[in-house]
Amino acid sequence: MDMSGPEDTWRTTAVEQAEARLDEVAVQADAAIAKARSLRISPTPPLSEDDLRRIEEAARAGDASCEMRELQRRIDAGEFTWREIADGHRMDDPGVRAALGAGLGTIAGAYRQFEEGYLLEDVLAAHQPSGASPGQRAPSGDDGEWFVGSIYDGRAR
Repeated sequence: MDMSGPEDTWRTTAVEQAEARLDEVAVQADAAIAKARSLRISPTPPLSEDDLRRIEEAARAGDASCEMRELQRRIDAGEFTWREIADGHRMDDPGVRAALGAGLGTIAGAYRQFEEGYLLEDVLAAHQPSGASPGQRAPSGDDGEWFVGSIYDGRAR
């Protein structure tokens, strides 16, 4: 039953078709939102105190980048903690981003491999120099993007 009156004369066929399409899209959006809410993605467990200790040791190592050593100096001065960085609360700091940014290309590549279904062992092996044994540190002079001695090694899976 058409309930339009004289005040609806502006509603052309094109407007009505657009409204119908908008209603369809709204239903599709609601369905997509409901589906997304139903997905259960396990959060990554927080880093342990041992993990943070290992990060600190790496930052103090002689082969750590200048940016990483500067970050450790700031942590030693009490500006913030490794826990705050690990929990993502200091990523707005340019020094933190500079220190952690060197490996982001490798991290992005590893993430893509995980998305494609590769196992952790396969990803680590792919980023290991040829001839190196698992867990072996990169040779000095490496560009710093190889990280097999991962802070995640040995964590519960």
